[in-house]
Amino acid sequence: MTVAHVDFETYCELNLPKVGLFKYSEHPSLEIHVVGFAIDDEDVELWIPSNPSPKIKLEIFQAVGVHIHWGKKCPEALKNASQYRAHNAQFERVIGNSHAGRKIRFPKTDVTQWVCTAAKAAASNIPRKLEDAAKALGLRHQKDTTNSGSMLKLAKPRRPSKNDPRTRWTYENAFGDYIKMYKYNVDDVRTERELDQTLPDLSPREQRLYELDQQINERGIRVDRDAIGDVLFLVADYKARIAKNCIRITGVKPTQRDKLVEWLRNKGADLPNMQADTVRDWLTTEDNTLVRKVLRIYQSYNMKAPSKYDKMLLAACSDDRLRGMFLYHGAATGRWASLIVQLQNLFRGVLPDPNNAIALYETMDLDFLMMLYSENPMQIFASTIRGMLVPEDGKILRCADYNSIEGRVTAWLAGQEDKLDIYRTHGKVYEHTAAQIFGMPNDVDSLKRMKEEHPDERFAGKTAELALGFQGAVDALNRMAKKEGKEFEIEFALQIVRAWRESNNHYKKLWRNLEEHAHAAVENPGQVFKTNKLMFKVEGDFLYMRLPSGRRLAYYKPDIRDGKYGPQVTYMGVDTTTRRYGRVSSYGGRWTENAAQGTARDIMAHALPNLEKAGYNVIGTVHDEVIDEDDPEFGSLEEMCEIMCDTPKWAEGLPVAADGWEGLRYKKD
Repeated sequence: MTVAHVDFETYCELNLPKVGLFKYSEHPSLEIHVVGFAIDDEDVELWIPSNPSPKIKLEIFQAVGVHIHWGKKCPEALKNASQYRAHNAQFERVIGNSHAGRKIRFPKTDVTQWVCTAAKAAASNIPRKLEDAAKALGLRHQKDTTNSGSMLKLAKPRRPSKNDPRTRWTYENAFGDYIKMYKYNVDDVRTERELDQTLPDLSPREQRLYELDQQINERGIRVDRDAIGDVLFLVADYKARIAKNCIRITGVKPTQRDKLVEWLRNKGADLPNMQADTVRDWLTTEDNTLVRKVLRIYQSYNMKAPSKYDKMLLAACSDDRLRGMFLYHGAATGRWASLIVQLQNLFRGVLPDPNNAIALYETMDLDFLMMLYSENPMQIFASTIRGMLVPEDGKILRCADYNSIEGRVTAWLAGQEDKLDIYRTHGKVYEHTAAQIFGMPNDVDSLKRMKEEHPDERFAGKTAELALGFQGAVDALNRMAKKEGKEFEIEFALQIVRAWRESNNHYKKLWRNLEEHAHAAVENPGQVFKTNKLMFKVEGDFLYMRLPSGRRLAYYKPDIRDGKYGPQVTYMGVDTTTRRYGRVSSYGGRWTENAAQGTARDIMAHALPNLEKAGYNVIGTVHDEVIDEDDPEFGSLEEMCEIMCDTPKWAEGLPVAADGWEGLRYKKD
């Protein structure tokens, strides 16, 4: 098999990070500057589609020092390759198949012909960015950063001046930058190839899942452009009104943060900063009426959630569909992440029926909207973001969501049979946990009445169940409670934690077992340590945790170092607090969290190909939810849920459940 390692450098009038790859790829200004490629282990070659004068050709060759192909004809070796590999291969594949690729006769390719080295890095828990991956692995070839400025300069239009009205950089006015861009491209190909040769390929099953992910991303999700236009008009109207009110009270605009801080300080409100959490906490504790009014204005004006409307319009393709919104193996456990519009991080709505508000937007009458709703208008606008995702005319959205999948998986891994029996029967786990904590009756009828008769106790049970399974304690409990605007007193929180742990002894064993076995694996490279359906083993520079599915989570450069509570297994990874790559430590609860999230992800990864095989048109995954867009006559929500709950052999004994909804606008069920 002939492998071509490929890297493109492009020009376009659009801003790639803001609009996303798919809108970028369809823009008429898109051009391919250069294609760097290397066939198998041969030296890197450049294909420059432009065909400058012989003198410029000679100067470029002498400066770059590699073989160069000129003109709009694909080099034979590149055209005849049986497989293509690239870092973030979606970019090269989509651009190569676009009008820009057709223009230079780049071979049209299918996703099955591509291997993505960024996906390989992510699957090995190595930083996804090429520069960071090369540094982490200590590759001989490092990504060139000295010439990246020239690449970025040539990737976008030139700002014209009086003396030179041209909007494009050319060999004549930026020859040195072109040379630097070509060198940058050559270095990228060399680094990508070494990275590819250093890391293991995805397993055949994961490679197929990556390919399916790419197909799902290419289908995209349609946005209601007209409704977005209506709501943006209302957002602008409301922000103009409250900005005017802020100026009337303080003399400054809500965007003038430093001046506003000074005004607040003069009024007795000495806030350390104006971050959202700081403002929210101050509003819950202080009662200065005028200051509260100004902070409410600031909070509303700077609310981030409605900015997603602008992002939707920026990223929507010519057919109004958002594409490339999901990232394969976005988390270390293999779960998907979201990009650009961040569909996995949408505002938790305050409206019982957001569709009514969307219908009212068409009036473009802010006063009418404010008369009908008591909620802050910005919260209303934020609550309808999901509803801007719609199916094509004549089709519907079907969304099926796994019920408490991580909780079920954690109980299954721990062997907590009493809890598994609840999942297998009435499913009132939060109520059962509350009954255990507070010594309440736990018969089915009592549990069914708890939500109405004992809401506070049920809330405590729910919070404990969500917060404590990964060895969390009081802090974790209160962080979870704060998401619902509540908080427990310390002594009460300690009581909840103690009671939960006493009732869930198998979880404590799971935490201890995983910590001990990970430690033993690092101390004994090459040996397998098995516990609770999981295995640890060190191979080369990696500690692996083998999940029940057979997929392995990777931890680079494992070591045992002294920690706060004694010797701990550490490895190179992303710190969950700072989001920086470096040496991080783990413990029983974190190993449990990784195992549970990874296994829950593998349940969905098993379902997606089965849904495709059954003919369902999956267009996205949001956390534990699958989004389908289909003809109303095709299939059913019930069948979709049945397919998702048809678990693989390795998940025997794991009680899985799913339900959902169908309709004409996306929503949170």
